[in-house]
Amino acid sequence: MPDFKQTITLQNDMSNWNASKNNRIKANEKGIKIKIPKGGYASKGGINLKFKPDGIKPSSSFELSFQLRVPSDFDWVKGGKLGLGANINNGTGGKAWAKNDGSCRLMWRRNGQLVAYLYLCEDQGSYVPENASCPLVKNQCQEFKDACGNKWPKAGLDVFRFTKDKLFLKRGTWNKITYGATMNTAPDRCDGKLWLEVNGERLETGGIRFTKNTQKNLFTQLQLPTWFGGGDPSWAPKKDTWFKLRRATYSFT
Repeated sequence: MPDFKQTITLQNDMSNWNASKNNRIKANEKGIKIKIPKGGYASKGGINLKFKPDGIKPSSSFELSFQLRVPSDFDWVKGGKLGLGANINNGTGGKAWAKNDGSCRLMWRRNGQLVAYLYLCEDQGSYVPENASCPLVKNQCQEFKDACGNKWPKAGLDVFRFTKDKLFLKRGTWNKITYGATMNTAPDRCDGKLWLEVNGERLETGGIRFTKNTQKNLFTQLQLPTWFGGGDPSWAPKKDTWFKLRRATYSFT
């Protein structure tokens, strides 16, 4: 675990969250509520906020902690993005891998399984989906490859989705989530780490090479991506629903 130098409590201030003009997100002293409409999918059917709270600085390690709640009758459908994540520089997503941008976000899958969802920087070599011999995958150590199930999808990497031990969210109650990562310590090392904890159960992996440029490619901003999907209507909810988030903190080195 890194020696975090500072922890910031993320206040429920819409200007701070870059959400003051978004009618799908509301905040008060108890937390924030995100509304997802019936039939909504992908980022256009939810919210995708990128922001830099006052006081954060580029860092080689981060840890996010927050509580998340969904309705007791929430339909997981096929999955989606949720909660808080951290971006390397400007972040990336979809099928758009980038040379000097990356992201560490969260995704839920069927039945509420929660997984880490990663994009690494292509400055170390290109990523080619479904190709374990592509440069970026070859630069990872076996521990991380195993944490990905040795699967290389068309979009981001599903970390802990295919491992023996899995993490699941609960409906109708507050889930406590802790999520963090630390960069590889040198350009040619795959010693980066990632951890995810849900309601006291924890998974972690090492063996990650996030980037070649360890001096400039750092965690610089936060992201609140929350939507169903997936890129087609088969991922969408059949009725209006919501997510609630509270007690969020961000620690960094």
